[in-house]
Amino acid sequence: MMRQHKKVTSRNTYLIKRFIDAKKFYQNAQTNYMGNMICDDLGALENMYQCVRGLLSVIMESMNISFKDYFEYLKDEVDAKVIIALKKSVDDKKIIDIDSINFFGISRSKALIILLDTLNNKLEKEYDISLTGYNQILLLFERRYSVRYANSMVHKDDVFKIKEQILVLLKEISDMVFGISYKEMEYHHVISDDQLKETLGECNKLILEEDYKEAIKRSSLAFSISLESQRHRLNYLMENEELNTSLFSLDSERTLYYKLQDYSFILLALQVNLKKYRLFIKIVPTTMIDDNSEEGVSITISDFVHSRWIGLKWARFCYNFVVETILQWESMDLKYL
Repeated sequence: MMRQHKKVTSRNTYLIKRFIDAKKFYQNAQTNYMGNMICDDLGALENMYQCVRGLLSVIMESMNISFKDYFEYLKDEVDAKVIIALKKSVDDKKIIDIDSINFFGISRSKALIILLDTLNNKLEKEYDISLTGYNQILLLFERRYSVRYANSMVHKDDVFKIKEQILVLLKEISDMVFGISYKEMEYHHVISDDQLKETLGECNKLILEEDYKEAIKRSSLAFSISLESQRHRLNYLMENEELNTSLFSLDSERTLYYKLQDYSFILLALQVNLKKYRLFIKIVPTTMIDDNSEEGVSITISDFVHSRWIGLKWARFCYNFVVETILQWESMDLKYL
């Protein structure tokens, strides 16, 4: 987005997740691009298309750009009945995710091209900025349409041009909309607990700095903090007789109390992916949890990590496992496990 005059900062977790999903599509496209098969270029094109769709949605929602302008623009392009059908599929009172629109009587590619043109005009008029890579994004839509409906071939040069411009757009949106650098924009930003978000943010930063041992230790710390928090929540619900779940229905209060001191049982109750967890505990250093500390719960992480695990692959695995697990726990209602 060139000639940037206004800055819009959003910490909306839905938008952050939407942006990171788009980033993952782009990373998949980069992997595809490295291949030498025709299918690799097709995969890169499709992944970049999905990336751009997500980015357009982020731009529109963060800048409060309504689809009302889009409908006005379409009046000259399609039949009035199509406009009516479109409006019925959209709640005008809120900003719409483009994925949810059913483009009646008009191809999705053509509709997205019209939307892109409308969006660019709106940005220039109200924000005095233009959409970076506008021509390359149009080229992306056109190439994808040709491949899908006219059996055209994908040219490697086109894929490269589009890929480079989308990366620039990703970086600019990350900075302009969220105030977070593109490299640091990962799923830990979606976590609601500030302490865990900060710890995993440090973990991601250490990975980027190639300090993989310390990154693995941070992942272990975040997991231990979160697990201990979930155990205390389960104990609190048990003590207040609010644990209304079939998982514990046959247990006496005494039996249930002892079960909730057993981490193996808690992991099972919290629906942890045990296959990933077994690998995780092989990688991370030993963790000591002291429930009787004068300062409350004390968590000590050993400094030892076996050399075979110190690398990007395993540091990123630990980070991803912990983030996925914490996000799952945050969405669970522990009363009804």
